[in-house]
Amino acid sequence: MSESNKRTYFFRPSRVTEAEPILNPDVVATNARRGVETTLLLDTNVLIRMEYVVKGGNKRHLLKEHGLHNLVNLLGRCPPKSICLSPGLAFEEMPPACAERSRIFYETFCAVHLPQFIDTPNCDHRAFAGKDRNYGYLDLEPARQALLAIPYTSLLYLIIIDKSFSGGAIQKFKEFLRRLSCDLDILSAKETEIAKYCFAEGSLAGEIKDVRDALRDNFLKTRGKKSKLIQTYDQAIATAFNGANDLAFINAANIVQTRGLDGVPQDCWIATCDKKLFAFSRIFHYLNVDGEAGKYAVTHAFSEQHRDEYWRQAVSAQQILGLSRMQYHLKREVDPLSLPELAKAAMDEAARVFGQMT
Repeated sequence: MSESNKRTYFFRPSRVTEAEPILNPDVVATNARRGVETTLLLDTNVLIRMEYVVKGGNKRHLLKEHGLHNLVNLLGRCPPKSICLSPGLAFEEMPPACAERSRIFYETFCAVHLPQFIDTPNCDHRAFAGKDRNYGYLDLEPARQALLAIPYTSLLYLIIIDKSFSGGAIQKFKEFLRRLSCDLDILSAKETEIAKYCFAEGSLAGEIKDVRDALRDNFLKTRGKKSKLIQTYDQAIATAFNGANDLAFINAANIVQTRGLDGVPQDCWIATCDKKLFAFSRIFHYLNVDGEAGKYAVTHAFSEQHRDEYWRQAVSAQQILGLSRMQYHLKREVDPLSLPELAKAAMDEAARVFGQMT
């Protein structure tokens, strides 16, 4: 993306209708009148760009250069105390020492460009301490490992299959479904949709190609500099960890949307500078039904998918497997604290695939 086109993207993972919601001051003001608090979860890349602005002198002209101008403009047009910024989840993604530096940069940025957001309701003021590099899944506290286990394990399966499974696109996708069903014992809608696009081959064109390429670039690192391609175990687990944290933002937004905070109803959005994550939100979202966000997933189907044999077989395989597991899924109870062991097993498998001992 060119410098002039950098911007911050806003999306809500859960929708009330099929229409894509747009965040603007009118939405925020309407929420405030109804006693609903609008919360904006800040992605890690937003905090990194805030750091760039501060390091460059914290001047206003740097906002556009780093794609934060529309974020600051939006917040400045909202009624006072009507919208809250939440950078906490982004801090959790970083090595603790980096999170502490980022927290200071964030507060310095807000003091100049968003002074009304220095202290927001429900915020947890705490310092971070610990390592500043080589930070990954095994460094997390057990509860955090449990929260990330499903997306992290699923994305490791995706990388392992792409690297080592012999077969065509549909065979790889069906193997991914088998791994989710038999090994992880959970069919996660987000990760399944990502795999569907990542394994798609052929001469795609237009928007569907843009989405496929963006998702492959984000979750399989298939484009860009050779140094960033997945060639080693360390690169594989780092890619899965970063992708899992991206998906954790969606899960967190749905939880906040459903439960509220401190008894206050929430309208929860995500702010990101990651065009790939925003692209995914355009083809995949949840429906807020009976006050519960994240229960029903909805995917966007491009016209090309109806005419392509891979897409027809992929959708059919997913539907058949989902129906066969429905009664089992409705009756079972998942112990989240058992999931990290599956993630660690997937890490061991990745080490074998990439020829490195753990």
